[in-house]
Amino acid sequence: GLDLRTGDVRWEKQNPGKPEGLTGMAVYPVQTVADVTGPASTSGRPFAPVTDDDQRFVRIGADRSATVIDATDGKELKKRTNVADPGDDVVAYNGRLLVAVAEDGYRLSGYDLDTMGEPANLYTAPDDRHQLDVLAMCGEARACLLDSVGSDSQSTSLVAIDLEKGGELWRRPAPE
Repeated sequence: GLDLRTGDVRWEKQNPGKPEGLTGMAVYPVQTVADVTGPASTSGRPFAPVTDDDQRFVRIGADRSATVIDATDGKELKKRTNVADPGDDVVAYNGRLLVAVAEDGYRLSGYDLDTMGEPANLYTAPDDRHQLDVLAMCGEARACLLDSVGSDSQSTSLVAIDLEKGGELWRRPAPE
């Protein structure tokens, strides 16, 4: 963790690796509703996030662990094993960690960042032909997915997922 004013290292954490010595890591800042109310890239990353509202980030390690870390002091707040690989589709948003894992299609699970308890199954693709192209937030309690069947860009759909109750709210064609 760097001091943005001086560039000095304020704290440092080791990258959790697999027992075989493989390493890898992904880091996701916890976005808030204020972060996603303005313009964003096509991947859902805000161009101008509000930087002083939630000071946490989530580190996904090569050992499949998810660690919630306070960015101000580097303190580990919560940790859970067997959550995601660094290459999985992940979003940390509004107190939740959303993880999309490809298995017989894909499944979207949600974790409460304050407890990192058992995940809620929020959505499962209709069948194993469906693949997730993009996962992004689109409201306080809604995630949006671009979903396609195989590599056919004509089959792409925009799917809204209810983060409170789970399940598909609606699906609209979004070819190409």
